[in-house]
Parts: sequence; C-alpha cells; structure tokens
Amino acid sequence: MQHKHFKEPDSLALVVELSQAIFERTPHPIKFYQLPVPASAAGKLEHYYEPLKAFLPTLEKHQTELYFGVVIEDDLEGTKTRIAAAQKAFSDTDFGVATECGLGRTSVAQTESVMQISSEVAGPVV
Repeated sequence: MQHKHFKEPDSLALVVELSQAIFERTPHPIKFYQLPVPASAAGKLEHYYEPLKAFLPTLEKHQTELYFGVVIEDDLEGTKTRIAAAQKAFSDTDFGVATECGLGRTSVAQTESVMQISSEVAGPVV
C-alpha cells in the first residue's frame, strides 16, 4: 500500500466515533490512545483535529494517555508542523508523539529517519 491509507481521512471524525464506541463497550482499561495524523492532513490540521475535542472528556474519565501519530519518516518539518497544530488546538492537554502507523511496514533505512525525528521532537522521559 506504499504507506498510503486506503482512503485518506478528512478529519478524525470516524476515528473518534469508533473509539467512543470502544470506550463505551470494553470492560478493560485503555491506557494509551494513538491517533494517526497523515501527511495528507497538511493545510487542514485545525479541521482534522477538531473532532477530538469532544472526545477528550472520555480520555480524561478513563485516565488514558493521548499520543498523536505525527512522526513520518524523512519529514522533520512536517512532523513539527503537525505537533505545533496539536499544541495550538489542545493547549491544555498533555500528549505524546508516535509514528503515524507504527513501524510494521517501515524499512530499515526509514526506521533510522523515524528514530532521529522522534528523538528531536520528543521531550525527556522522566
């Protein structure tokens, strides 16, 4: 799939809708919540992030940590832009960063880029 979604999302609306259903139905604690933020969201990040605002109380209620999947290989500036937009939209919310879709389809060469970008944009672990 060449690191492409079968359908590039317009916003987090569907992700939030499905996640809300999961949180309502599972008896298990969900400690971490990661949201993909694809490169295709560039130029519309405020719109892309907007649906998450209504879901934040659910995350807080369940004491679930929020992670934005903003790290994309060979895209340090785009990663920083996606983080800055999240900081602007969620200035009162702590969050971490992650890769957009994990590392399962990431080549060894791309993994080095992902790790370098991650180390540059992530804060210290305490």
